[in-house]
Amino acid sequence: MRNILFTGCSIAAGAGLDDTCNNPGHYSNLLCNNLFGKNDYQVTNISVNGYSNERIFLDSASYLMREHYDYAFVAWTSLIRYVFWTGLELYECKRSFTPSTMAPSKHFHKSQEIPEHNGNNMSWSSRELTKLSEKFLLLNHEHYYIRDIVNYVNILITIAESTGTKIYFINNLLPWDQNYFNYTPTTIIPSMLTTFTNQLLCSDNRDDEDINKLYHLMHQHYNEQGGIHNNHWLNLYTSFYSMIVDFGYDNEHPGLKSNKLFADFLTEEFKKHN
Repeated sequence: MRNILFTGCSIAAGAGLDDTCNNPGHYSNLLCNNLFGKNDYQVTNISVNGYSNERIFLDSASYLMREHYDYAFVAWTSLIRYVFWTGLELYECKRSFTPSTMAPSKHFHKSQEIPEHNGNNMSWSSRELTKLSEKFLLLNHEHYYIRDIVNYVNILITIAESTGTKIYFINNLLPWDQNYFNYTPTTIIPSMLTTFTNQLLCSDNRDDEDINKLYHLMHQHYNEQGGIHNNHWLNLYTSFYSMIVDFGYDNEHPGLKSNKLFADFLTEEFKKHN
């Protein structure tokens, strides 16, 4: 009996599906059926709606160190998310700052309002928290969140290797484009870069010399953290976001057809790694 760990945010948690990640049509169950057979595995799914990559990393590390898993699948979410607790109370105080929902443009919603908080030492209205979220998120630059993911990946690989766990990473909502991590060590100009790289570098507003220096600095940061390790990713450059074809009952998260596509794609990629 194989022991399997899944971690991530709302997609990995099965938001929008009846019975969430326990739904037989959720991609985690379909993937395990494809790989291990219906009666030869046990899944622990600790994914949490609205979680940030920082929280996904911390929970993944904690579970990998406390119990042996044969396989771990860590599903990363969008870059700029911040999860925090507004107080220590007997009721839920966790709040998430997230830029928007994940749905494609025709179903794109504004950021959801954040529930108010009324604790013993502070009071924040929903409107105040939502406005604070919008301003806070604008102050964050995506490059440093990518650097963090590279760091998280390397730490989790090290932990998994120490416990005999085979670990794979899944791209749920990461925005980088094809070959983003492929580094060119020579002098570069904007036309040589991916669209997403040019966006991060604000290439339209810089001269070529600065663009070249910043490009090399970005990849220096990734190299210092150990690199992205393509061989541990099942869909590094093909995010679930780009594969969504339907939505669940909430009209926001992927539906059963999308989950089937996710599972089939991951199955084929897993086989290439093994």
